[in-house]
Amino acid sequence: MKILHVAPQLSGGGLEVYLHEAVRRLAALGHASAVLHGRAGGALPAGLAARAYHVPGVTDLGCPGLAARLAEVREVLRAGAPDVILVHGATQHWLVRLLAGAAPLVRFVHDTHCLCPGGGKTLRRSTASGGPEPCPHPLGLACLGRAWTRRCTARDPRVALPLLAHLRANLALYRRRAAMACPSVFMRGLLAHNGFDPARVAVLPHFTTLPAQAPPAPGACGPVVLYAGRVHWGKGLGELLRALALLPPEASLDLAGDGPDLAGVKDLARSLGLEGRVRFHGWLDPPALGALYARAAVVAVPSLVPEAFCMAGIEAMAYGRPVVGADSGAIGEWLEHGVTGWLVPPGDTAALAARLREILFSTELAEEMGTAGRERAERDFTPGAHVSGLVQLLERTARGG
Repeated sequence: MKILHVAPQLSGGGLEVYLHEAVRRLAALGHASAVLHGRAGGALPAGLAARAYHVPGVTDLGCPGLAARLAEVREVLRAGAPDVILVHGATQHWLVRLLAGAAPLVRFVHDTHCLCPGGGKTLRRSTASGGPEPCPHPLGLACLGRAWTRRCTARDPRVALPLLAHLRANLALYRRRAAMACPSVFMRGLLAHNGFDPARVAVLPHFTTLPAQAPPAPGACGPVVLYAGRVHWGKGLGELLRALALLPPEASLDLAGDGPDLAGVKDLARSLGLEGRVRFHGWLDPPALGALYARAAVVAVPSLVPEAFCMAGIEAMAYGRPVVGADSGAIGEWLEHGVTGWLVPPGDTAALAARLREILFSTELAEEMGTAGRERAERDFTPGAHVSGLVQLLERTARGG
């Protein structure tokens, strides 16, 4: 098959890491991939057998010179003649509409951005708990009112109205004309809540690769916690720093990632007196990130927002590391409470600190949970299983099934 992947950008986060590895695995099976992206910067990894087409801004709202950019996309489609198009992310409805008319379409819903104007499916104000809570509502016009009462998305109608219009138009098109896939049962439920037939949504859990060399036992490098991901308050980084402040001073945190709240997170670490205990590494390539997994005693996934899957969790398990994660979104689908780590209520700093303490200062428990996690990764989150399911979906869609 000739597959055209569509994504906002080529590098910068978990979706792009998935894209690179999926293209690599598809090529090994004899399938040719190309990637259409709208944002500049980044590149496909060296040696990846795929051509990248950059059409500036075309995946996003506010694309300058949209008509000319769509003409460029038509040329890409004419030259590449894909058998099937796999959309990983695109907000611009006129692009999605063009793609759907050009070749059979598959939409892989990696996150909640296509289902929520705010992107995080999270109500931020006027909630029962007083803190952020998952949004139980489907995408609709009522989102505009909730923007004012719940502060869950932009309140400026010049921003909110076009965004909502494009998201709703995309979902309507996907319901009629696209095959759907997502990484978790949780995400399939959200799609069903937005009018999709769950029987027609394939659940393909994300995958990870095992390290080439067996890492040391968890805790061998001391009581080190690792967080790997986007630096955003919705990921629970405030709660993680406050939990670290409750732990003995020898406990430290490696924070790998970047994002819009990096400066605020650094300020909070300083205000809590954690300057010497938190190391900020920025975005890392896979070998450098692998070295941090190998050094960690435990990996923290303290998300406040509902997670569609969370790659960091299964990457930790591949390295034999236990995970302490918030029971948010799909995290409980791969994190087995009491076996591969601990689940804690989202936003519960005391519970997070207590569970981290148990693992950081119990080598036996860390090794037991890490071994169970490694076995689960080997059994359930392999590249072969995921790509086999993806190829079946792509081939069926290309045939018109």
